[in-house]
Amino acid sequence: MKIRGRWIRGEFAEREAYVVNVSGDHIVTIDGQGRRMCGQITDFMSDAGNAGMQLEDELQPAPRVFDLEYGAVRESIAHLSGVSLHGAGETRCWDSALDYVVDDGEGRWGIVGFSLHGWTAVLSRRGYDDDGLARAVAMAPGDVCAELTRLGGCALMEGRATVALWGGRDDVRLVDSWSRARESGASVLDAEFLPDAQWVNDIGVGHYGLSRDKCDVVIRLARTFVPGRPLELTSEALDVLVDPTSPYQDEARRRLAGSGRLRCNDVT
Repeated sequence: MKIRGRWIRGEFAEREAYVVNVSGDHIVTIDGQGRRMCGQITDFMSDAGNAGMQLEDELQPAPRVFDLEYGAVRESIAHLSGVSLHGAGETRCWDSALDYVVDDGEGRWGIVGFSLHGWTAVLSRRGYDDDGLARAVAMAPGDVCAELTRLGGCALMEGRATVALWGGRDDVRLVDSWSRARESGASVLDAEFLPDAQWVNDIGVGHYGLSRDKCDVVIRLARTFVPGRPLELTSEALDVLVDPTSPYQDEARRRLAGSGRLRCNDVT
């Protein structure tokens, strides 16, 4: 979707243009003659009347969350198949039935805590110095602050995170715009936020290299989850997810044995 607007101040004041890209505090636009203009994002206003952080949200709105816990369960199941095929290059696992750990192996990591009322997440990205956890704790409701503090104090996070966010069953709440949150580390949860159809193409097939039939198995299993409860995998389902001939099937089974959420009687 193209966002049209005009520059409201600065070198290009009153010039109309379309947004090409936003990076940090800067925006790049192009006019009808193909001329590119670059400046502060606060100097440009969209036709919808948005500037600054509101313009960032218009360009890249926060995802509509159907159920982040479902997305995390789905990803942890698919991760077992991915590990069996490619080895343990990243982590998508359950530290307990309610705490979900992510690490993409490329400098983004964090932990998400779930409850009956919603979720909280503290995440980090290597090379970013912003203390997003402290800013979120200063602005979040009291019950959310307590959970953010708990997660931020775990060994994985060491009391600090570059971004923190929280939400209910169908929303995302954060201190900054979604585009800035993603840039600061929230993009590590992109896969968990995807609806099933897009997840199959982008992650199941595109990232893990799974067949579409195996993706269907992952989704069917994930849809049986009950919030906050362990998910039992049958030995037949496990054999589909982790083929006994897979090169790293032993590592996948070790990860399953250590899972705080997924269970299988054949794996201890």
